[in-house]
Amino acid sequence: MASSSCLAFVLVFTISCFQTCHAARRNTLKPGDMLNSSSSLVSKTGKFTLGFFENGNSKTSYLSIYHINAGNSINYAWIAKRKTPILYPTGVLTLDKNNTLKVTQNSGDPLLLYPALESSTNNISVVATLLDSGNFILQQVNSDGLTKRVLWQSFDHP
Repeated sequence: MASSSCLAFVLVFTISCFQTCHAARRNTLKPGDMLNSSSSLVSKTGKFTLGFFENGNSKTSYLSIYHINAGNSINYAWIAKRKTPILYPTGVLTLDKNNTLKVTQNSGDPLLLYPALESSTNNISVVATLLDSGNFILQQVNSDGLTKRVLWQSFDHP
């Protein structure tokens, strides 16, 4: 009897952990969302991750898209603003309520990835999504969530 109770507990615990981990993974930023140095976006299949990586011992970081290959080495698919490192761990990727996609930090100017268009910014629905191709896109979406048009994409900004 005790062994079946123990088995039931382990099964419930395992399912609970799987659901929690799976639910915590996200691939999209909506207006008002932020991504800091301790969080990341993961593409739907888990192939690519977007997050901040620390640049060795230099106390700087970069926003990047990477995947981990079979040998557990990290391959970077994209690094944002390579010539402008971010003070680690203060970088925050934000899609603000005005539809501006930017990286802010404690000191210095924000790094704009996509500035909001002045016309009709309040009338459009925008999300930033990490795709399974490794492309990070800012897209205007219809009310059903389908892409209306791509406004910006990391593939265009190597």
